[in-house]
This record gives sequence, C-alpha cells and structure tokens, in this order.
Amino acid sequence: MTTLAAPLTPPRLTSSFLRVLAFCTSLCLSALAFAADAPKQPFNLPADSAEKSLRNFSQQSGLEVIFPSKLVQGVRTNAVTGEMPARDALDAMLADTGLVVVQDRNTGAFSVRKETAAESKNAVRVVEKIVRPEKILKRDESGLLKLDTFTVTGTQIRGGQPTSPLVTIRDTEMRMSGHNDLGEVIRALPQNFSGGQNPGVQSGAPSSVTGSQANQNFSGGSSLNLRGLGPDATLVLLNGARLPYDGFTQATDITVIPTSAINRIEIVLDGASAIYGSDAIGGVANVILKRDYNGAEISARIGSATDGGFNNQQFNATTGTTWKSGGLIIAGEIYNVGQVKSNQRKYLPTTLGDTTLYPSSKQRGILFSGHQRIGADIEFTLDGFYTSRKHSQTVDDRTNHMINFVRSESEIFGISPSLRLSLPMDWSLCLQGSWGSNKIDWDLDVLADDATKLLDQPTRYENRASSASVQSEGPVFHLPGGDARLSVGGGWREGTFQSFDLTTSTANVSGEDRSYYNYAEINLPVVGEKQKIALVRKLIFNGAIRHEEYRSFGGTTTPKIGALWSILAGIDIKASWGRSFKVPTLNEQFQVPTISLARPIARGNPPGSAGTAVLELRGGNRDLHPARAEVLTVGFVARPENIPGLDIEVNSFTIDYTDRVRFPIAPITQALTNPAFSSFVKLNPSNSEIASAFSAVGRAAALPGYATSASFSSPPVDALLTAYNSGLVYALVDNRQANVAKQYMNGIDASLRYRMNAFNGKLVLSATGSWIIESTRKLTAMAAEQEAAGTAFFPANFKGRIGATWSQGGLTLSTNANLISGVTDTTVAPTKRTDSMLTIDAICNFATHSELFGDLEVNVAATNLLNRHPPLFGAHPLGLSDWANYDSTNYSALGRLVSVAVIKKF
Repeated sequence: MTTLAAPLTPPRLTSSFLRVLAFCTSLCLSALAFAADAPKQPFNLPADSAEKSLRNFSQQSGLEVIFPSKLVQGVRTNAVTGEMPARDALDAMLADTGLVVVQDRNTGAFSVRKETAAESKNAVRVVEKIVRPEKILKRDESGLLKLDTFTVTGTQIRGGQPTSPLVTIRDTEMRMSGHNDLGEVIRALPQNFSGGQNPGVQSGAPSSVTGSQANQNFSGGSSLNLRGLGPDATLVLLNGARLPYDGFTQATDITVIPTSAINRIEIVLDGASAIYGSDAIGGVANVILKRDYNGAEISARIGSATDGGFNNQQFNATTGTTWKSGGLIIAGEIYNVGQVKSNQRKYLPTTLGDTTLYPSSKQRGILFSGHQRIGADIEFTLDGFYTSRKHSQTVDDRTNHMINFVRSESEIFGISPSLRLSLPMDWSLCLQGSWGSNKIDWDLDVLADDATKLLDQPTRYENRASSASVQSEGPVFHLPGGDARLSVGGGWREGTFQSFDLTTSTANVSGEDRSYYNYAEINLPVVGEKQKIALVRKLIFNGAIRHEEYRSFGGTTTPKIGALWSILAGIDIKASWGRSFKVPTLNEQFQVPTISLARPIARGNPPGSAGTAVLELRGGNRDLHPARAEVLTVGFVARPENIPGLDIEVNSFTIDYTDRVRFPIAPITQALTNPAFSSFVKLNPSNSEIASAFSAVGRAAALPGYATSASFSSPPVDALLTAYNSGLVYALVDNRQANVAKQYMNGIDASLRYRMNAFNGKLVLSATGSWIIESTRKLTAMAAEQEAAGTAFFPANFKGRIGATWSQGGLTLSTNANLISGVTDTTVAPTKRTDSMLTIDAICNFATHSELFGDLEVNVAATNLLNRHPPLFGAHPLGLSDWANYDSTNYSALGRLVSVAVIKKF
C-alpha cells in the first residue's frame, strides 16, 4: 500500500517562489557588480614541518586546508613572509616539497596532494573543483597516492553537489561560539527551534496548547528540532549512521558525542526521506568525526552564570594516531552542570519557589573511531561511543502544596562498522551496520508540604535500534558535463521500545517495528564548463526514489528531484522538491490505552449533562500511519570568483506537513462543546459502543454500580469499578493518538560570510537568519486554522545571528549578536505579544607555542554579555503558582554565562 501526500496549494507555492526569486535576483546583480583582484594578506610563516606550517597558514589566512597527516609527514616547508594573495603564499611555502594544492572555486578552500611527475616537470599550478568532506587515501595506476572523495550529507553520490541547502558548523566555529556542548551549538542555529527534548524547557510548554508532549526536559539530553516541526522530525546521524532514540518522545540526543572528537556538523535544511528514509522531514544533521588525527589534546573548562547557578566543569581528552594503512582516534569527556533555580532569577514570581529552570547534570562519555585499509581496494571503519548521564530537577507546585522531584540516569551507546570496496570502472560497494541503545531510569517523587510521599513512579525507558545496508555507486554513462553517476542500495532497520514500571514490574509500552527498503539516486551533469555556453556554465539534475515496507502499516514510496544551474563562476541557483515521511513513534503506537471517567463540567459542561459521566479513551493507537510532508526549496548561492572571501546564500522553503500524530482533543476542557472535536465524541453511546471501547483497552464493560457523588477528575478505571453505570454515560470520548494534525510553513533563510584583511589581521564577518513568513496549523480536519510561528511554545517568526571574528597570529577575538523576535501568548484573553530578545556574546582565544608549555590555548567566553532576561508573560489565567511566565522553548533564563578553558596539545 502506497500513500502520497496531497500537492501543495498553488497560490502559496507561487507566492513563496516569486518572493525568493526577487530576492535572489537583487543579490545576483549585487554580486556581479563586484570586481577585484585576489586580495593580498600579511603572512609570517617560518620554515617548519609541513603539518604545522599548513595549520599556521590556515589560521593566518582564515581559509580551510585539507590534508592527510601521513601525506605530509617528514616534509619541511619554505619560509614565507610579506603581503601576497593566499594562493601565492601557499604555493611558495610548498615549492619543491613534492606537494601541490588544488583550490575549490566556490569556497576558496585548499586541498593538498602529491605532486605528479608531469606537474613536477612542467611546474603546473592546478585549480579544480574539490569537495570538502572526508578523504581517504588510495593509489592510482602509477602507484602515486591520490585523494578520493567521500559523499557529502544530502546525497549518496561521490563528489555530487546536493541541491538542498547545506549548513556546515566546524569545530573551530564551535570553539569560538562560547558554547559548552553540542546541544548549545545547535540551539543557536537560526533554523533550529529550542523546543522539544532540551534542558531548560519548562512545564510551561503545555500539551494543551501544542497538542504534543514533545516540549519537555525529560532526560537532560538535547535534540534538534529543525523548523520547529518536532524533535522526532529531524534525522540525526553519526558518520552517516543513525543514533538511537531518546526517551518516550523518541527524539535523538545529540549531546552524547564528545565535542573534542567532532570535525564538523553538516545539516541539510530540506526533506530527505528519498535518501535517508523516515524522520527526515525538517532536515538531516550528520555529525562527522575527526579523521587521520595525530597527537593528543586535553582541555578543561569551568564556568557559571553570574546571576547564580549553572556552575559547570568540562574535561576532554583526545588522542589519535595514524599508520601507513589506517588510523584511530579516541576521545573522552566529563561534563558537570549545576542547576539553576527560579529563586535565583529576581524577575520571576516568588511563587515558583525552588522550581528548577535548568537541571543539574553529570555526563561521562567515551568515543572511538578507526579505519583500516586492507590491501589496495578495501577499507574497514568502526565507530563506537558510550555515554552515561545523571539528571535531576524540581517543580515546586505550591498551588497543590506539593513538590515534584525528577531524577534520571541514562546510558546510551552505539556501534557502527562499515566495509568499503573499490570496484573496477570507478564503482564502489559499501556494507554498513549499526546497533545502539538508549536506556533511561526515570523516577518521579511527589512530596506533600509535610514531606509525606504522595507518589513514587520509577520507570525505565529503553530504545534499541539496529540496521544493515548495502550500497553501490559509480558512473553509468557520460554526459557533456561529466559522468552520470548512480547510487543504488537497500537494507533493513529495526527498532524496539519499552516503557517499564519498576514498581509493579509491568510494561506501559512494549513494541517493535521493522522495515525493509531499497532506493536509487542519480546525478546527471547535462552541461559542463567545457561547452562554454553563455549563462549556463553548469547544469546538473539529480533525482532519488526510495520504497520502504513496514511491518506495522505497509509500504510507502518517496521521490525527490533537484537541479543546479551555474550561471557564472560562483553564481548558482538551486532547487529541489520532494516528499518525506515520518513513521509514528513506537510510544504513539504501542502505549497501553487507558479508559477513565470524568465529570462533564470539566469537559465543557454542555446542557443536560448534570449527574452523568464522560467515558474517555486515551493512549496509543495501533492503526496509525505515517505523517507525510511535501517540501520545496529554491535557493541562490553567490561565491564570486573575483572575491574569494565572499559567500552569499539565500533559500526559500515551503513545507506542507499532513497526517501528523497528535492527541486530537486539545484542550480537553472543550471536548464536549468545541465542534472541531465532534468526530471524536459519541453522545449517548450504546452499550455495544461502550463495550467496544472497553475492548480496545482489554477490559470487560460489565461493571456494576455507579455513584453520582463519586469524584471524577480523570482517575483510572480500576479505581471506579464500583462507581460505573453504563446507563449514565453522557458521552464516549476517543482521545487516543491519531493522524489528525496539519501544518503549513514557508519562509526564507539567508546567510552572508566575508573574509578580508583588516587591522593587520584576518577579519571574518558573518550574518545568518531564518524568517518564517507563514506557519499555520490545524489540530483536526474540522478545527479552525491557527497561527503557529510567532506564538508561545512554537518557533518565533525570526531568529538570526550576526558575528565578527578577527585573528592575528595566535590571537582570535569573536563577537556575535543573537536576535529572537517576540511571540504572542495565546493562553490569555486578550492575547499579549512579548518583546524580542537580543543577546551579545564575546569570546577571546589565544594560542601560543613555547619551549616551556608547548602548544597551549586559552579560551575566555561570555555569552549573553549584557545579561538579558527572557521576555515575560502576564499572570496565568488559571492562577498556577508553578507557571514559569516566559516561553522556555524560545528563550533562556540562564543569563550571562562566563567560562574559561585551557587546551593543551601534544
């Protein structure tokens, strides 16, 4: 059975396309107006080992240089001083060393490789297109070492250029951002929403507003939530392999990877189910580890919030080595964070008491990544990690005279082996497997004011995932622009989830699902540079299709097509369209359904309902099917050849997301009176309908007795067996998980980066922002359309970041301004809009080399330098004392954070 999403609404699609086309045209004209020779820069590069000289060149030029460590071992470079273009300095430094460089026309990045005999004889300087991702070494026919290109995230084609927007965050950028872990790094990304499973998200992000349980801090972990489509709608990979899900919302915890082992994160801002399968609706994030790492590094960071709390200590150790046919890197991390309490923030209500705003956490992690070449044509890789975390927080519920203590202990690990074979005619074959687990022991203790224990709810949540795949890739025929390349493959994936009550030894959720898939992707370079066609320097089309068969619901097929049109050197227009899907989580499918009684007065109080009861169903639903999305992106990239330091990119996105799984009745207090919920409410149900409802939860409907004086606040049916009478049931309400919600969104992403010489050093200016122009949602088919973006507990309409980084020698100074627009609080009448939040970050990094200390770095960072607090709501309409009166999914109450780090390299 194959089901495809409905097409996009034409007027909305046309409007979005015209908007970005006009913007792209203006930027294109601006970019073409620039004309300049390659800028000169000051260089002071003493003769030294090639590895150290190349790193110094990269630091002084601000340009990336890619080189395998073993390729440059034993090579000594020439001294270079004075002002000159970066390329000239690099050529002079490597003259007569047997090494040459190739340069990326788009980015200005350099790649170092072995000089061929012809190049040595003729002294040819090569400038060609390179791809920046991972490299491996292999030998060509003459026995010389050459670089072979791995695929970039967003395509399975080697050397292919994805037509989807791609954001790359490198390890140096993470270090200069002032953030402590990977969770903080991704929460600062303008296209990411901080709601979902993230530290600091409060109980003030209610499911009654969003219709979802996703906005909460469950385990202390951090999840990506691109476009705010949900933490389970962004796929997260580690070196291309899936990570296990986290908790009962089944997001993916990205902070389990030690930061010192990370080379970069590549984020595809587009639907990608045709390439990667389920979950890739908002996008895909691939954490790529360091490779061919030689040496060791230890670091220590301490910091705190100046208003109190968030005392943190972070210790990292990384070591790696390479040998002739492989390499290994091992990294470990210890990270402790102290909690922040509401009474430490004077602008918050005193009624919050000791409520935790940010939890305490103790995390320990270790990771290894190795690769070994076997002969000339086989390479084996193995990645693995283990992380443990303890997390705790408190909710001071003074309205009900209770204190809730939440504690959890997590263990997360994963392992992913792969075997890559080089085949004849430039084909390759890759076999990959993965297995991982995320286990959380979670405990909720509820104490009364007199310390009486009212509730003890220890629960274990365990997600397991395993997969195996085979993929082959290579050229199929030749086109004017180059070889058409094809990637085909297939595999299987299995996931299991169990929620286990440790007190009663019973499972609340126990389920598994398995899928088999096959896919094909093709890249067609129709026009190339050699044809010299005016205004069509390059024209590339690509397409992918994937079919999956799930044991739970059947089959689904998702296509994707894209195009890249290079008008002039460095001026590209990209577009892609595709369908994506998200399989219901195992919790949504297999959560044990419950049945309960409630008073009609608490469900809308319709006339004639006095003295009766409402019978309610809630929980999982085995009949769910996938949520589906149709995603269109149109983009413009300008990297003018005459201005190698300038990068401009603008992308328009349109997302039509349907059949989302939600509890269909939200808020439940309107169940009997809101017409939008009528299809889930049966008035005056018959005995057979009631019996069917009880059968759905595995219980008998013949329950004796009913007392109208009984309390019906929504207790479990077991406590009301003697109070039930089918003749007094006013309505049967089915509020189990269902494919009911829809969301439409369009907007624009824009980024600018410019590298230049200034103030006797290298200056990099950057600006990036994401603007959600329109975002509407419908909780059910009959519900009214509501605004999503710009309202509380949904993404703000605008999130942006402007920065400047200046470096000279070993000194680097960086500052960033972060802006999040205000949101409207819809929980009060009349609604109220908050102010926006602007924060400033400042970071200073000093690297030095001395005989006494060797290679040493000191990093001082202050985020939210001006100590801005989150914009506040008014009083809660229900008068709840545990109400955190700010939107914790968009804004942080941490305030000014100051940290100092020392990094020692060996």
